[in-house]
Amino acid sequence: VAAARAKHTRHTGRFIRFSINWGHRKGATPSRLLSHLCRRGEIDSGLVGAIEIGPGSATFEVADHVAGGFEQRVREPDRREPLLRISRQESTG
Repeated sequence: VAAARAKHTRHTGRFIRFSINWGHRKGATPSRLLSHLCRRGEIDSGLVGAIEIGPGSATFEVADHVAGGFEQRVREPDRREPLLRISRQESTG
């Protein structure tokens, strides 16, 4: 039971910012985007931080300790949504 609870604990450490070419004009909502990220990146929703959705794209945060694996898994096009591209944003500081 403790392991199940820990799986859904919200990450409070550092995050790495990513972007995706999916915005509200193409139907992106926070819940749809979160679902896509968790499925495609094989991560728990508690490991996703802030999500900001613009007209044509969105940015989001992934917990730093899983960001490398997430980045590897999302590098290849998705079977369901082959036109969606996720990329790590360069840090500015």
